[in-house]
Amino acid sequence: MERRGENSSSCVPGRNNISNASAITVGVNGTVYIAGTTGWIAGDAGEGTPCYWQNGVIKTLSLPNNASIGINNNFPIVAGANGTVYIAGSYTEYPNNNWLESINKICYWQDGVRKDIPVPTGSQFSNVKAIAVETDGTVYISSYYIDENDRRIVCYWQGNIRYDIGILENGEEIWNQFIVIK
Repeated sequence: MERRGENSSSCVPGRNNISNASAITVGVNGTVYIAGTTGWIAGDAGEGTPCYWQNGVIKTLSLPNNASIGINNNFPIVAGANGTVYIAGSYTEYPNNNWLESINKICYWQDGVRKDIPVPTGSQFSNVKAIAVETDGTVYISSYYIDENDRRIVCYWQGNIRYDIGILENGEEIWNQFIVIK
């Protein structure tokens, strides 16, 4: 596997890049997958690109043209038993390129194809924490979102169905979540 800076193909060409790895998994036949972002400019909030590295080779993930991700976004990754790669994430969409009309989105990529997950209308923010996939292909994503009353709601999705678990109080924060499938 390449180390950052050894090969310009590990970053977005032509930029003073910072890449950020947020998760790692080992798939079929020992294939190593690392999910994260690339394309950040040092000293600038800028706009990064979600991506993953498969045995050191970068593969970028698509976002809508009017969307961006935060530098601290998590991109959990899992490799299915059949070699399918699943990466979860969140992004912000800006209709009419207006940040005042921003819409928060949660999604996952299955072998590089983005699938959006429904987020409650009026939510101000969400961040994906974990992803798991059953042998039948059912996708589980754990997260939280901030609702229109500024409450942090802990939740998970099973497919496209969201289940709210509870409300965080007094500025509590979730740093890690995981999913176990029995």
